Amino acid sequence: MQGGEDIQLLVFRLDERPYAVELTRVRKVFRAAAINPLPSGPRVICGVLNMRGRLVPVADLRLRLGLPPRATALEDRFLWVRADAMDLILTCDSVDGVSIFPRSTMLDGAEIPERPPMLKGVVCLPDGVLYINDPDTLLNLREKEELAYALAEHDE
Repeated sequence: MQGGEDIQLLVFRLDERPYAVELTRVRKVFRAAAINPLPSGPRVICGVLNMRGRLVPVADLRLRLGLPPRATALEDRFLWVRADAMDLILTCDSVDGVSIFPRSTMLDGAEIPERPPMLKGVVCLPDGVLYINDPDTLLNLREKEELAYALAEHDE
């Protein structure tokens, strides 16, 4: 992640830890809603939401990031993001807002040994580290195939 330009990140929290996704990926931030089950979907997909007449899968970031499970609360937020030629809704506890960082302050995820697959990069903050997630890598190939099958089955 080199270059002189700035990057805009939407910062959100899970268990009080800051995470982010590039703002260009975010379609909408909204209050948590009831999720419709998708029984045959991959484990990381906790269901679907009807968004403007389309079923959009809801991904459990806690599961993917190895955080303890927690029931969705009314004050939680959902992030509707564009990921790898599809839309996903990501669960989070809260949203801090948009932050702008110079790309030069970011460490590319590829430079981090034993990094989680979703980690695109990090920014060092005065009070810790901001983990930047890559929605494109949230689902592996098998999970994408399972999701496509489950969505097709759900439409029948």
